[in-house]
Formats: sequence, structure tokens, C-alpha cells
Amino acid sequence: MISPSSMRVGVPYQCYTEQEIKLYLSKVLPSIDSDNFVVTRRKYDVNKNEEFITRFNLNHSKIKSILKKLDVKDFCHTMLDDHNLTEVLYVFRRDEELWDSEKDCQREVIIYIKTCYKEPSLFTVVISFHEAEFKLDYCFQK
Repeated sequence: MISPSSMRVGVPYQCYTEQEIKLYLSKVLPSIDSDNFVVTRRKYDVNKNEEFITRFNLNHSKIKSILKKLDVKDFCHTMLDDHNLTEVLYVFRRDEELWDSEKDCQREVIIYIKTCYKEPSLFTVVISFHEAEFKLDYCFQK
């Protein structure tokens, strides 16, 4: 795995093996399953996560269900956390059928999911959980 000290802010990294991402998910998924996770809420900026959760009427159970489906094939890239230069953030893409309350219909939504696993506390922080705003390429094609 790439070290945070050799990463640059704003640069996506795909230099991982499937085994490395499976190892990451082997930590994240149990924490999600045991409710040791949080979807962050921004204090001062537009809260994309909150807007997405509201628009698609997602409760904790539904969010958890989506997160528990994360698979190595959903992995896109990593990036250095620009707020904490010692942490690597993992970006995933999940395509889900959700009810869009604004358009009053069911539709496929590409969800941008950015996570950080906190090793000592066995806790996952979901930094981003909202509709993708740009093209997301899988690292390991489906």
C-alpha cells in the first residue's frame, strides 16, 4: 500500500491490488455491521451528505445496507485527506436504485462513498455519501 507521506493532496491513487482493498474492506465492513460508523455532517458548507440522505429518504438502516454491500469491485481510488495529511481516504462507487423524492420516481443513482477507517477504535468515518458529481472509474473493472 502507498504511504500517506508519499501522496499529494488532490491526486487520486489506483496503485493497489485487489487483495489490499479486500484487506481494507475486511476491517470496514465489520465496523459497519456493528454500527461503528458515522456519516459526517459539515458544519459550515453545503452538506451534500445531508441533502442526499433527505432527497432519497435514507434512514440509518438503509445507509447501513448500502455500505454493507461495498465490494472490492466498487473501489475507485484513494486520496490523501487534505484535513489530516496522515490519513488515506478510500473512494468507492455504488450504483443503487433509489426513490428520488424531487423527481417522484425510482431511479438508478451513482453514489460517491469516501471512507476512512480508524484503526485503534475499529471505527469507520464515511466522509462522503452523496450522488457522484463527476465520472468515477473503477480500479478493478466489473
